[in-house]
Amino acid sequence: MASLLPADVVAEIEAVHGSQFAQLNALEKLIAVTASVEGFVDHKGVREITDEHPADIAKTLSKLSRERLLVPSGHGRGTIYFDSNFVDSAGSSGLVAFLPDDTPDDNATAATGGAPNASSEVTSIAAINSIGNLGGFFAQNLMPYIGKVAGNASAPMLVPVVCLTLLGLGMSIASARTRAGERVRIAARQ
Repeated sequence: MASLLPADVVAEIEAVHGSQFAQLNALEKLIAVTASVEGFVDHKGVREITDEHPADIAKTLSKLSRERLLVPSGHGRGTIYFDSNFVDSAGSSGLVAFLPDDTPDDNATAATGGAPNASSEVTSIAAINSIGNLGGFFAQNLMPYIGKVAGNASAPMLVPVVCLTLLGLGMSIASARTRAGERVRIAARQ
C-alpha cells in the first residue's frame, strides 16, 4: 500500500531516529511526521487528521513523549508536542517561534513553553470564556422561562432588549467614570 506521508520527511526522521521510527504503528508515524512538518502537534490537531479514538490519541502522544520522539510543553488538554529533532537541533530558540511576541527569548522561558506574564493572559481569557458560557446558559433557559411565566410568545424578546439596555447603561457609566478619572489626573498634574 502506498504511503501518503512525505517521503523526504520520513527519510529525515528515519535518519535521526533509526529503527525506533520504523517500529512505530501508522498513527504514531502520522503524529511524528505531522510534528516534523509543522514543528509541533496537539491533541486537537491529531483528532482532525485521523479517526482514532481521543483516548488512543492521548495514549499515543504520551508514548511518543516517553520515547523522546516528541517533547511536550504544557499540561493536560493544552499540551503541545514539539518534534524532538526540531527542539534538539534548534535548542530553545526553535521554540521561541511558537511563543507570543511579548515573550522574552531566554532559555528558562522557552524551555518551559510559557511566558512570564502568561498567567494574567490566561486568566483574562478564562474570565471571558466563563462569562460567555454563563450568558449562553442563561439565555437559553431564561427566555423560555419568561415566555412560560408571561404566557405570551413575544415576551421572551424583551430579554435581549433588557440585557442590551443594561449593557449600554453600564458602558456609559464606565466611560463617564473613566473620563472623570482622566480629568482628575490631568488637573493633578497641573
